[in-house]
Amino acid sequence: MIKKSFALLICTVSLGQPVFATSFDCTMEIPRSLSIKGDKAEVTPLNISAKVPFGYSFNLSFSQKRKDDLPEAVIDWPNSPIQVSGHYPAIPTAGNSYAIIAFSPGPCLFTDTACATMINFVGEPDGNAKVLMYPAALTTTDEKLQLKEPFIVVLQGSCVKGKS
Repeated sequence: MIKKSFALLICTVSLGQPVFATSFDCTMEIPRSLSIKGDKAEVTPLNISAKVPFGYSFNLSFSQKRKDDLPEAVIDWPNSPIQVSGHYPAIPTAGNSYAIIAFSPGPCLFTDTACATMINFVGEPDGNAKVLMYPAALTTTDEKLQLKEPFIVVLQGSCVKGKS
């Protein structure tokens, strides 16, 4: 019973999209940290450009070679300190909207070793899109003991449809 349900779920996800190819030119705002204390949340810009100069613009394209396959996202962001450049499965979340998990062995800006970033791409009716990125992040709270804690980093941006 479990094997049949799993196979049905995979077919439902991967068979629902038509074959296509499209690209977007995206621009991100500076990274922000989100801290939560009790019932209050505070968003603070991270001034990292002096430490790690990089551009906040990149190209994101989606394609699907066969209708039985999940779409593929290709991110071309040269010198991205969160290491999101590459080819990744794009999980459809709504019409023209996808969740992407980017990963890399590093070097990374917000972690000590490998990088991982959840990307939430949401298409708009005009053909453009909004995008949020949530890189895995940690901070050292005690250098001597090497104590670490997670923290939340958010990058927000927009994408305009490119020529494909």
